[in-house]
Amino acid sequence: MRLSQLQILLITVSGFLISCKKENLNSVKAEESTKYLLESQYNSAFFEKTTFQIEEDSSYIFTKEIDLDHDNSSIISKGKVRIQNDTIIFRYHEFPINQAKKAVLKNNLIIFLNAENPYRLPISKTKLVVRNYYDLDKFKNYSTFTSEEFFLKYYSTKDFINYELRNSDMIQLDKILKKILQDNNDKLRNFGQYVFQCCAIKNDKEEIEVFIKINCGDETTDGSFKIGKFSMLDGGNCNVSLKINLTKNTYSDLSIAEAV
Repeated sequence: MRLSQLQILLITVSGFLISCKKENLNSVKAEESTKYLLESQYNSAFFEKTTFQIEEDSSYIFTKEIDLDHDNSSIISKGKVRIQNDTIIFRYHEFPINQAKKAVLKNNLIIFLNAENPYRLPISKTKLVVRNYYDLDKFKNYSTFTSEEFFLKYYSTKDFINYELRNSDMIQLDKILKKILQDNNDKLRNFGQYVFQCCAIKNDKEEIEVFIKINCGDETTDGSFKIGKFSMLDGGNCNVSLKINLTKNTYSDLSIAEAV
């Protein structure tokens, strides 16, 4: 069957239009993927919706909206930042939520540094350097915090420095915790039902100690356990804490349903 010149022309034009449409779609996708250097979107369990974005020109915008029946409010902040590897430095003014002068990108989180008022957000997308110290997929039920975020200075008078848990440490820690839960299975749930917040330090004896708070994972499915430290009264076997000495491969201070 031979095509007429009109049919050939229509096919050619249609093919050209389809090709142009694909190019336009690809162009839009490319623009969307390169619009921000960093993007964070987080909806908390307390009816809060938060976004933090850094654009290509190093300007940022932060918004926080609270939507309650009797309390609807919002915070909007804009400014400029300077980026040094995995560190964000706020220029001209401090970050509005906790007055942080800088933030670090670590373990897929934005950690706004202020010892007296810690604040974190998850990273949704980024082109910036993020220093992930351990396998986040393998240890997805873990989150690590600094001693400032755990407020350890109120519980210990001994000298210590922060220690960053790495993959080899996490493997050892994971093994110890699984054994502890197994040895106490008459009082505690199965390992897979928990999430773990860890704060590691190096004490005055050069030993690596990890302070751990454990909570039931079914109550933190939104990932909030990586954002803020657990704080609850009672809680039964969903409120567990202990300390592990990785250097000695021992644990102590196991507490279940301790008031904090």
